[in-house]
Amino acid sequence: MGVAYRSFGFRKKGIHNFKTIIGMKIYICDINKLKISDEYEHIISQLNSSLQKEINRFRQRSGQLTALTREILFSNVMQEQFYNKNPVIDRNEFGKPFVSALKNPDGSMCSEIEYQDFDFSITHSGNLTAIAFGTGSIGIDLEPLDRVNDFKKLLRFFTEKEQNRMLNSAYPEREFFHVWTYREAFSKAEGTGLTLFEKYPVEIDYKNARVSFQGKKYYFYEYIINTLNKFDSDVYTDYQITVCTLNNNESIEPVIIDNTMWPQMLDRFLQRSASIAYK
Repeated sequence: MGVAYRSFGFRKKGIHNFKTIIGMKIYICDINKLKISDEYEHIISQLNSSLQKEINRFRQRSGQLTALTREILFSNVMQEQFYNKNPVIDRNEFGKPFVSALKNPDGSMCSEIEYQDFDFSITHSGNLTAIAFGTGSIGIDLEPLDRVNDFKKLLRFFTEKEQNRMLNSAYPEREFFHVWTYREAFSKAEGTGLTLFEKYPVEIDYKNARVSFQGKKYYFYEYIINTLNKFDSDVYTDYQITVCTLNNNESIEPVIIDNTMWPQMLDRFLQRSASIAYK
């Protein structure tokens, strides 16, 4: 299997419709494209005090908008997956969130079989917030490729092969983020964070977009999203998005939430915000 690579440009290709993916789905929100800042005060005023506090703990409006978008995406994913049942979210020792239980509307507990294979992962950077979810272990990461970065100071954290891959690339800075998102996505799928690379000799096969680890085989899917720059509405930025999963399915394509989907997602979120929260 080769790299599952797609380029989705808001400017050129427009918006994609919902598409059912066997095993995994990826939803992406562009805060600027959806003009979430225009609705922020109205939405916040309708939330319970606990969720308001969680979102407003970010001092800058950009952080508040990202937190709100994350909650809306997460709430809709949980409703899509579990309908009217309420998932209980816990975190493992490394901080990765997971569904630890599922409750019926009457408060009774559901069978573990209804959620035991479900996993999700959330990431955000700049204008974009994304969530990948489905069966099996999943991790997702995204980074803007125009970010100024003196990556050479960080080379010591990478393997010799990864260092050579970056330094010998025609575009070393972009290759740095390419490698970085692979490592982030894999460590999220494993549920350990980047400390995994300090404890184990992990060698990612970037050419074939896969990695074997402790008897498991993970696959990578990468995409380039082109959207308006966070700070300059006349400049477009490429984002590298990488997903790592146990699912081997080359048909996976992300769904970019557009202005026809957003109002419905917002309504569902406001109806259920008291019972489903990422935090």
